[in-house]
Amino acid sequence: MVHVGFPLRQWLNWSIVAMATYAWISTPMLLARGAGFSYEVAWGIGLVSGSLLLGAVFWRGRQAGSVLIEQFLSRLATLAPIRIVIFGIVIRVAWMLIFPAVPSSDGAVYLELAGSLLNEGRFEVAGTRAYWPPGYSLFLVPWLAVFPDSLVIAVSQLVLYAIGGFGCFKLAERLSGWRSGYLALVLFSIWPNLVALAGTPQKEMLIIALLPWVCYFLISKSIGAIILAGCCFGFAILVQPSLQLLLPVTLIIIVLARGQGRYLNAIIFVIASATVVLPWSMRNVDVLGKFVLVSTNGGSNLYRANNPMATGGYTPRGEVDTSHLGEIEEDRTAKELAVTWITENPLKFAVLAIEKQVRFMGDDAVGVYASLKLGKGSESALTYAAIKLFSNLWWVSIWLIAATLALKKSKNENYHYLMIGWLYLFSIHSIFEADGKYHVPMLWVLCVWMGCAMSQNNPQRK
Repeated sequence: MVHVGFPLRQWLNWSIVAMATYAWISTPMLLARGAGFSYEVAWGIGLVSGSLLLGAVFWRGRQAGSVLIEQFLSRLATLAPIRIVIFGIVIRVAWMLIFPAVPSSDGAVYLELAGSLLNEGRFEVAGTRAYWPPGYSLFLVPWLAVFPDSLVIAVSQLVLYAIGGFGCFKLAERLSGWRSGYLALVLFSIWPNLVALAGTPQKEMLIIALLPWVCYFLISKSIGAIILAGCCFGFAILVQPSLQLLLPVTLIIIVLARGQGRYLNAIIFVIASATVVLPWSMRNVDVLGKFVLVSTNGGSNLYRANNPMATGGYTPRGEVDTSHLGEIEEDRTAKELAVTWITENPLKFAVLAIEKQVRFMGDDAVGVYASLKLGKGSESALTYAAIKLFSNLWWVSIWLIAATLALKKSKNENYHYLMIGWLYLFSIHSIFEADGKYHVPMLWVLCVWMGCAMSQNNPQRK
């Protein structure tokens, strides 16, 4: 793994405390907004909550920390990994039976595109041929070919959970021992937001299934493993194009890692990733007449998030309507408009970035929303509010534990570098639109990090 010196590890530990503070400020703030409190009052509630977190961490955190939750996780971690996975499948099936959701929003579009690929061999919707990234739809095609429409999402999402869960287990085990693997798997299996996402067609679960294995293969000395890592990462880019900017970060880490062949490993990783991505890019050249790496939505997404009408979250359009343009021209024009607004309004951009960070860190209940609200899994407002509150209480509790553990000395430094992935998405969505769903692809990072940190800081329990 990476050994680039103590200062970076220390900086990453303090970044966890910073993210925890963000979560403790943002979550009650957004809940207060949703309850009808004014913007100013909501900010006040958030700041008080953040102060309480810091007080708990620095006053009692190092001693008291997270004893109850750690004991609970430790009891579950005595089970065999396969039993933990089965337990996770059972609670997900129960969730889907109690709150059956219908595909909606982006998920419905990906299903439509998968059906179009299967039945007509075309990747096109609403006149666009490369606006939507293809990865998740390509993944759904064989499932649609084998299973009835009513079972496609449930079965495929359960399989992705199992793959992601074992990925977290193997990665944490490799980084910090078998007990870390068990704890990471338990966290991944019972995480409320991840359970609630099980019955919805969300591409984020595919990313979660891929990225732990990318890291696992990368820390192997085998050339074959490096190739597998690159292939998995390449497909992850086809699922979520914003991950392409994580590629140079990954290459830097590979190059900085000690050991022979690091430069060769970096080259192999890039070639393997490109081998997966470039066929789609060449298809885009053939269809659109211009090189487009993955999708044409980057410009419009950037502009909708950076214009006078932007709120930090989703907005249907920017101040200038570009929807009448072709998708290549719209992508280019929207990007130019966004860059112009940012350069002319640096202060507004900075204020908007803070709002985006609040939205990114302030809610971990997108699965509840997708299942109960968008998916019409429940008509009870009280049920929705209660489950959303529970999911967010879990969220802030995890960050409290993480912050206390980050301040404890650890004999193992390797797992700390996983936080780079979280900080990457946090930075990206300080520029693009933000919401709680955008941190979901990196929830596995918290599971693995927490598993390793709890194990390292409780050696007597190993």
